Amino acid sequence: MIAPVTDEGVRQIQICIPSSNWYNYYTSLQYFYSKQLINISAPLDTIPILLGGGSIIPTQKYANNTKYSRENPFGLISVLNKNGYSQDDLFYDDSETIDTTKKKNNMESKSKKTTKLIEELTTSIEEKDKAIEEKDKAIEEKDKAIEEKDKTIEEKDKVIEQQANDKIQDEAKIKLLEDEIKLIKTKLNIIDYGKIWKLAMLLFGLPTLILIYRGK
Repeated sequence: MIAPVTDEGVRQIQICIPSSNWYNYYTSLQYFYSKQLINISAPLDTIPILLGGGSIIPTQKYANNTKYSRENPFGLISVLNKNGYSQDDLFYDDSETIDTTKKKNNMESKSKKTTKLIEELTTSIEEKDKAIEEKDKAIEEKDKAIEEKDKTIEEKDKVIEQQANDKIQDEAKIKLLEDEIKLIKTKLNIIDYGKIWKLAMLLFGLPTLILIYRGK
């Protein structure tokens, strides 16, 4: 059952469920209603489709033309009724083979109740879940990489800060050393003339010093 949206701006439609055992094509959700109107979500990118119990639906991925679409995998969705069975007829025309009945190319298949309600839809859901899981994993790895990068930046900032502190300490030590050198130079430049005069008097005597001074 296909329920297209015909009104502009509508995102939800009403569908009449004629009997029980109808399933949502996209989610495999079963509708436990009979002869009732139900509301179904109808987003822009989805056409509401319901599958009736007891039917077998052929599926094949689309392509640009019939030739290429025939090369895609062919699937059958077996929709079980309340008794656990499904039965249907399928005429498959490949648009090439002639006189198929004469060549005995007919195929008949029967299947009993299975634990999988709609195998193809289940597989599709599993694939979507796997894709979501991989996406979440990729996001987690990306967040981890960002965290590692932030940690590296923080460590670099600590190194830069330590280098700045070391530079300040080195500059302070250099200044202290320069001050000490200046102090030593100042002490060396100071001449105690009183002590020198006393020493000269002891060595040469006062008359000798007077003669030397006058000789200058």
